[in-house]
Amino acid sequence: MASTYPAPPTQQAVNSSTFMPPPIDGSISTSQTIDFHLANNPTYPIFRFAAGDSSKPAYEDILWRDAGQAIHRAARFAQAHIEASPNSTTPPVVVIFASVELLHYCTLAYGALRAGFVVHFISPRRSPAVIPHLFLKTDVTHVLVDESMQGLTDSVVNELKKEAAAIIPTILEVPPFTDLFIENDPRFDALPAMENVNLDTAALIMNSSGSTSFPKAIYFTHRGLVEWSRALWYGDRDLFGDIMGMQAAYPFYGSANLLLVSAFTSGCICAIRSPFGTPTAITPKGLIEEIIATQTTVLSTAPSILELYGGAPLMKDVGTALSASGVHITTGYGTTEVGTVSKFFSGPQPAAEWDYFELSPQVSSYMKPVEGRPGLFELIIISSPTYQLQVHNTEIDGKPAYATGDILLQHSINPKKYKVVGRTDDQLALSTGVKLNPLPVEVRVKASPLVNSALMFGAGKTKLGILIEPVEPVDDTNPEAVSAFREAIWKTVDDASAINGDDRIAKEMILVTKPSKPFLYTEKGSIRRSSVMELYAEEIEAAYAAGDSL
Repeated sequence: MASTYPAPPTQQAVNSSTFMPPPIDGSISTSQTIDFHLANNPTYPIFRFAAGDSSKPAYEDILWRDAGQAIHRAARFAQAHIEASPNSTTPPVVVIFASVELLHYCTLAYGALRAGFVVHFISPRRSPAVIPHLFLKTDVTHVLVDESMQGLTDSVVNELKKEAAAIIPTILEVPPFTDLFIENDPRFDALPAMENVNLDTAALIMNSSGSTSFPKAIYFTHRGLVEWSRALWYGDRDLFGDIMGMQAAYPFYGSANLLLVSAFTSGCICAIRSPFGTPTAITPKGLIEEIIATQTTVLSTAPSILELYGGAPLMKDVGTALSASGVHITTGYGTTEVGTVSKFFSGPQPAAEWDYFELSPQVSSYMKPVEGRPGLFELIIISSPTYQLQVHNTEIDGKPAYATGDILLQHSINPKKYKVVGRTDDQLALSTGVKLNPLPVEVRVKASPLVNSALMFGAGKTKLGILIEPVEPVDDTNPEAVSAFREAIWKTVDDASAINGDDRIAKEMILVTKPSKPFLYTEKGSIRRSSVMELYAEEIEAAYAAGDSL
């Protein structure tokens, strides 16, 4: 297969004598990269996990020889049990529903990919209504299931049986990890070498979060995977030999797969949780212990882990404190539809600017100015020779493009730096003509230990309001309890809304959620804004009516 990409600016594994980077010019696919490592890097580690046994060293490494062979065994399992329909012109689509650790999951997934099938990464934490919809839209043909997910799978199949056009998937039991992973196996039987892969055919399917609409299935081609694997080569660092902390990563999200295929090409080692034993939920304390045991040098994690309690984005004061203490924080930015957009691991920057990022030179972009808001732009990504879009919803100069809907603030001194401050559909346009971004106020209010979440409102009105979901439910039938909570949170709300100048939130415009009507969230923890606004439309209108009568 001829090369299709130019050499990137940042080389990986420079001067390494122990790791040979695979070609990243598009001459081989990601699946073929696995075979490359089996042949060229068999004794180089790709994974590391905490041993959990005081009689052993603190960590154990998994070499490319054993990881690659495990993927081949998973591919043989897939080939033996998965068969394309005689009338189908497309490969089978495989879903994995299993409570297993990342390495077990990814061995199955990349084994199915190596076998020539398409893998649909679906989070089992999706709502019961969403999963059958995604199965139906993508014609899922086979599901690998373990015992813990059998009930979920049965309910999905029962829903599909109600649809006349639905494919009823074949259910297969997940093979144990010990059947796939056999260390230094002298009887290993490798699959035949792969034929050249058409990079423009489907490889995997991801799903949008569903924060603004029903989740959508997004197809990524083999070319898209190759471009993911090149992202690190457009950053500022050579990560060869670094230990990449993936202990808190979920294997069914795009971010985990981006990190994984980046390790395939760079020589960094993925620190994961032990694939042996029963999976348990990660905790901040447990993560710290894993980091120490595996000697992790670079950690990829959600803000909630760093804050202990909270959500994205990382609180400004938490990030600044960590940065000032010598922790190099890299803010990454990307979308499911596009992939990574920011530089993948940038160089050091001032402690107070940790939340800014630079766009990767791998992607082409257009900054659409936000009307009446100097320094604010909607980011639009343009398909280019180095990064071809899998999804597009607009055009720029005749080229396919994707309008992200994300609003970025440009740095006041360095025009190459940006940070995300909101979304186009989140902006509140008051009837007075003032346009406000609710995110900074909401983040500050959510920092209160009394508050679980918060949502500002006021579009088309003369003044702002805020709907607050308490950590401890407040009895909405008890006016005194509601009033007491409002008083307890008032200073926090007043201080937070001070950034809006004259458009501050009045005390009577603080609404408290009802226990019977909790906030609705996406699986990633984002508020479903439009759904919550619809849910509380009556209460919001009543608050404005009461305010107007004063």
